Amino acid sequence: MKNIPATKVTEEDITKTVTYASNGHIIPVDSNDQPIPGAEHPIFSTDPDDPTKVIDGRILVVPGYKPEQGKPNDPVAPAKNPSQNVNVSYIKESTQPPAPDNPTPQPTPTPEPKKPETRNSKDSRKG
Repeated sequence: MKNIPATKVTEEDITKTVTYASNGHIIPVDSNDQPIPGAEHPIFSTDPDDPTKVIDGRILVVPGYKPEQGKPNDPVAPAKNPSQNVNVSYIKESTQPPAPDNPTPQPTPTPEPKKPETRNSKDSRKG
């Protein structure tokens, strides 16, 4: 059996492998948990003090929808795994204008009766 001679290992010989995963996104979803068409999907920002973490995002303004919880610009906590997306539920706003509390009755216009035409006796001709 042949022995392989030992080799001195220095720090320059060490290889480190870093696996990168992109940060998760905030996904606005409707009441059926489906992404809202046309809504932005902002990415969570990397924590400047710890690149293995992300920082809170913000609830978005989505035209025609309101957040189910919170209000626009409230914080959105990232998932435990910083590469996972986080769904934020929205409710579709009504397209009908709200009914007034006490509608003001509008008066119904009444037409003025026509005055009967009278003939001047001078214009009458006896035949």
